[in-house]
Amino acid sequence: MIKITKSNQVPDILTGAKAATAKQDIANKIAAGTEIKSKNFDDSVYNGEGVKKTLLNDQKQKCAYCEVPMAGDYGAVEHYRPKTEWQEDKNDSKHNPGYYWLAYDWSNMLCSCDKCNSAARKGNLFPLRDPNTRDIPHQNIAQEVPLIINPSSEEPGNYIRFRQYMAIPVHVNGIESDKGRRTIDIFDLNGCIPTKTAGPRTDLKNLRKNTWDMAKALYESKIEQGLSKEDAIEEVKKVYAQPEKPFAGMFMHQDFWF
Repeated sequence: MIKITKSNQVPDILTGAKAATAKQDIANKIAAGTEIKSKNFDDSVYNGEGVKKTLLNDQKQKCAYCEVPMAGDYGAVEHYRPKTEWQEDKNDSKHNPGYYWLAYDWSNMLCSCDKCNSAARKGNLFPLRDPNTRDIPHQNIAQEVPLIINPSSEEPGNYIRFRQYMAIPVHVNGIESDKGRRTIDIFDLNGCIPTKTAGPRTDLKNLRKNTWDMAKALYESKIEQGLSKEDAIEEVKKVYAQPEKPFAGMFMHQDFWF
């Protein structure tokens, strides 16, 4: 996972009359006490022209969370704060409504692969450091401290580092980052959950390992050419730590080099 700089230019469809109508429709349902369902949202707005394309361009054509390459129709617009309902963890019941007022908000959108956004992973999960700060009735998120990294607003390397090709939570004074740990576990960033369906993220662990092995081969070739360890690592970074590269975060936030 790497820091994402989102476009300042919000796709037109999110600021137009159609989005305004969709927001008002949801607000009316909430006011009437209607239980919100996914079908109540107008997905033609957040899946509208330019939204996914702009997100993927901002994300260098990769999943916002696991960094697998995304091309064509693969992946979808993902709501960082879930719009329909939410859970603190997988054992928690589903709470309705979710962050419905952010359904068409550009700041709440990322593009993720089908695996990261699946019910087996993020789904409706949105844990907070202090669950008592959740204030959906007043549409107030100011006091929330989420335990899922938002790569469009914070630096993932402050919470997640790498031991070669395995993601690990940052430790400060011996204390593990709860945000780093929860993010790794929720998105299965070490590929521990068996994946039965095919796709770019079928075997995340081995995809990262293969990239690591290629980088290691480059490092070893530079050492053979007489470069110091530090200079050889810098040569590896020039190739693999570029934002457009798959798994660039593994090289940007690496603690255990070759």
